Amino acid sequence: MQLLPATAIGVAKRISVPIVEKDDIFIPDNNIKLGTAYLEYTLKRFNGNAMLAVASYNGGPNAVKSWVDRFHAAGGSDWDYFVEEIPYRETRDYVRKVFGSYFVYENLY
Repeated sequence: MQLLPATAIGVAKRISVPIVEKDDIFIPDNNIKLGTAYLEYTLKRFNGNAMLAVASYNGGPNAVKSWVDRFHAAGGSDWDYFVEEIPYRETRDYVRKVFGSYFVYENLY
């Protein structure tokens, strides 16, 4: 799972995963624990809204919160429109890919 080192180290401290050196975050067992704990955090922060959690996982929770606040202040309610207006291209593309794959797999299984 992809995490910035600072994020991974912060999560490791919170969930008591021992990280002695930076490369320890790439040990598969550690990496999976850290990534899933961070995704759980983003889901809780955004009240179970998977789309906002995924955007937050990639773009950062503070950035997503500011986008959501602006979206609501402008009277926004269409979450598809929200995704198209995500200002970070990488995050916008990430959300599209994750949910595009989700809906494909949902239809298959």
